[in-house]
Amino acid sequence: AQTVVGTPYYLSPELCMGKKYSSKSDIWSLGVMLYVLINNKMPFEASNYAALILRIVQAEHAKQKMTYAPILHKLATWCMQKNDGSRPSARQILELPECQEAARRLGLALPQDLKVAVAPPQQAAKQQQQKWKPSGGAAAAAATVKKRAAFNGNPAVPVRVSAPDRV
Repeated sequence: AQTVVGTPYYLSPELCMGKKYSSKSDIWSLGVMLYVLINNKMPFEASNYAALILRIVQAEHAKQKMTYAPILHKLATWCMQKNDGSRPSARQILELPECQEAARRLGLALPQDLKVAVAPPQQAAKQQQQKWKPSGGAAAAAATVKKRAAFNGNPAVPVRVSAPDRV
């Protein structure tokens, strides 16, 4: 594909350089979205369009706050690799044990031909022993969604958070 549409902050490096792009550009945008949700700011900021494009192409994103589960930070970084060949595919993301567990908890169907993620035995035993304790994380996440909706001029959408604030 060769068209360019979208918010400049979410443009992948290959789009910024006028190169052909693939679904990996969408994965980049997913990484930007995760980064914003985790850090409450854009990974690349600039005062004008040209400076923003240069930062996306040349600079590294700002260090992330380690507020949420490490897998979210790793996923955001993995998705925002400058080289599109180093980014995961949607299938690779869905094959992550954490993503499959989240889909299971939410009752979401995954493709039947997807590899079934199996946690190592010691990790599975540890996960069964851990019990989720309510913290400010879920409430903070809901407040952030409400604040972002208000900021964008949209009415706040009620969010029901019933799972831990980690994937």
